[in-house]
Amino acid sequence: MNNLPEFESAFLTEIAESFSKIRKSLNYDFHEVKLSKVIEVGDQTNSEKIEIGIRTSQSRNSIRIRVYLWDDRWLWVDARKSKKEGWDWEYTSEGRFSNSVSVRELMLSLKSFCKDSESYNVNNVAVLANTYWGKVIAKGPQKIVD
Repeated sequence: MNNLPEFESAFLTEIAESFSKIRKSLNYDFHEVKLSKVIEVGDQTNSEKIEIGIRTSQSRNSIRIRVYLWDDRWLWVDARKSKKEGWDWEYTSEGRFSNSVSVRELMLSLKSFCKDSESYNVNNVAVLANTYWGKVIAKGPQKIVD
């Protein structure tokens, strides 16, 4: 990925540069790996985002992973394993990219999550996926229930 898209946001530039460093290994392990720059057009302003898409294989039972990052550090993750009639399992999480985590750690989480997702099933996907994304996505204060 020598031709990285250019971003106005330093954060998105850092994400794209970090992704380019792990892309070769992802391409080796997975069928489809892509990073796209998207401009979202609003009424008053336009905003940039990165869309990362990974598909584990050509088979119809492949896992599709999407990670979207906006210039305001918002992060959305969606992963699904398809089966003949719908989804075998699905996982979605979103929130602000944590200030205590580096972009490099985000990319390592993405890479590890992709590799480990082959072993997930409907009963364990939420717990196992959260081991990667729970440390990357800041959830804010939580209400304590007695």
